[in-house]
Amino acid sequence: MEANAKGLKQILYVLTLSKADLEARVQSLTEELLCLKTNHEEEINSLQCQLGDRINMEVTAAFSIQGLIYNLEAQVADIRGALERKNQECQVLLDIKSRLEYEITTYHSLLESLDGR
Repeated sequence: MEANAKGLKQILYVLTLSKADLEARVQSLTEELLCLKTNHEEEINSLQCQLGDRINMEVTAAFSIQGLIYNLEAQVADIRGALERKNQECQVLLDIKSRLEYEITTYHSLLESLDGR
């Protein structure tokens, strides 16, 4: 019976040591988990800030590009207007040229008819 009690005490001692070891490991893993959670949150915050900065830059660039597009569209409209005015001026000059050529032809005809008399 004494041997049996001694064997049980040894088992109890081994189990107590195992329990203490497991409790220490649980404590260590809990601390590691807390550290990992903290690092994870910091990384998430950092990435969110970086993403926010990038989105802000892209939105700013989009507004800048849209401003350039508006300016270019205004320039195109101005050029089209100037081109239309030049076309009208050319048409007026062509009309004048045609009338002058008609007058010259008429004068030539008159001169020839006067010479032919």
